[in-house]
Amino acid sequence: MEIIEHCPAWELPALSAARGRLGDLGISVALDDVGRAEANFQMIIECRPDVLKIDRLFVTGVQADPLRRAVVDSILTLAAALGAQVVAEGIGEPEGFAALQDSGIRPYQGS
Repeated sequence: MEIIEHCPAWELPALSAARGRLGDLGISVALDDVGRAEANFQMIIECRPDVLKIDRLFVTGVQADPLRRAVVDSILTLAAALGAQVVAEGIGEPEGFAALQDSGIRPYQGS
């Protein structure tokens, strides 16, 4: 199941309870567009997703922008603590693909 970033604010206790039930059923949860709108650190902590999908804003130009790279690295660190997989959204440039591949991100979602 994928939680999209433009959903209205969630009632976090209800989200946590639903997340637990989904996990009990073996259903994985992905959080879309991490780093934007509702897909923020609070949502990550409350939802504990199995997959973090990095928003294309941070992916595009990552090879040339140290701040974008820092955001991607922080998401990778958080994902490791969660035991979550990371997906990079919006891959469009070979250099960006190479930079993300070097960081260990797989799979990718193209533009």
